[in-house]
Amino acid sequence: MPKWFWPESKPEPNAAARAGRFLHWLGYGLAAPLTVYAFINLLLFAERNYNRFSDAALGAIFLALVAAIIGRGSRYILAGE
Repeated sequence: MPKWFWPESKPEPNAAARAGRFLHWLGYGLAAPLTVYAFINLLLFAERNYNRFSDAALGAIFLALVAAIIGRGSRYILAGE
């Protein structure tokens, strides 16, 4: 099977790689519920009170993006993946 389709297993990671992976999944774990909250907020409540709920939803989307980028960046820097 080609390497690009199923890469070889990597050696046992060191502590920095494990920390990078943990921060990566923590960032994505925070981003997922924030994204769901934002879209539900936009769909259900934006029509009733535009200013209040759209600002909360846009803030949640922004925080979700920041959490995902920081999580991925920590994995890239610490784990080298």
